[in-house]
Amino acid sequence: LTWRLAACDVSLTGGYATGTGYAQALLRFSMGALFDPLEGRYRLARPGAATGGALALQAFVDANGDGRRQADESPVPGVVADSSSGVATADADGRLLVAELGDATHARVGIRAESIEDPYLRLPADALEFQPRAGRVVLAELPLQPTGEVQVRLFLRDAAGGERGLSAVQVQLWRDGATVAAGRTEFDGTVVVDGLPPGRYELRIDPALEARLGLRLLEPVGVTIPAWGGYAGDVIARVAIDRR
Repeated sequence: LTWRLAACDVSLTGGYATGTGYAQALLRFSMGALFDPLEGRYRLARPGAATGGALALQAFVDANGDGRRQADESPVPGVVADSSSGVATADADGRLLVAELGDATHARVGIRAESIEDPYLRLPADALEFQPRAGRVVLAELPLQPTGEVQVRLFLRDAAGGERGLSAVQVQLWRDGATVAAGRTEFDGTVVVDGLPPGRYELRIDPALEARLGLRLLEPVGVTIPAWGGYAGDVIARVAIDRR
């Protein structure tokens, strides 16, 4: 019998000789060792760990967006990675080690987005791909960027001074002269725009729609997503129809 455990194999064998009445039982533990560059020490691994490549991964909140972990950037625990060798889960310090990736020309380690508890953290990619080498541990970082969302409420002001929600209007969030995100208002004039990196944005109506219907914002509207991401609240935008 052989039990294939996470860190070793446990085998139980036995035999009996009928002529001599001699019986024996053997319990054998088989394991390997792999150097973890994130912890700076060797870790127990399954037998044959050094015959294939491995990946050491550090998941963290990339607050400044530079793709490199700084001393004040928090780890992300519980991130789950899938590979040909099985499933690995990041510890409380956001570290995980994936071994037994073979020595082929290509290895792929997928990241389960649903394993990230914070819904406002965005993965840079859903998988890491690299060329494994036997006995070599590739060190990689997984920078998760904070994102935010905002609810925009678009109201049309009529001649009598009343207001009502304006539906089916395409709005855009601009930054540095480019459209970062867009959405269309619902029946009550609201639209939720998510997946926004931290920063300051300008709200505007789709230029084509603005020109065709004569819509214009009564005053500039800005949206700020904080450095830690999250829900940025409601933003009220009032528009009028320019009938000239």
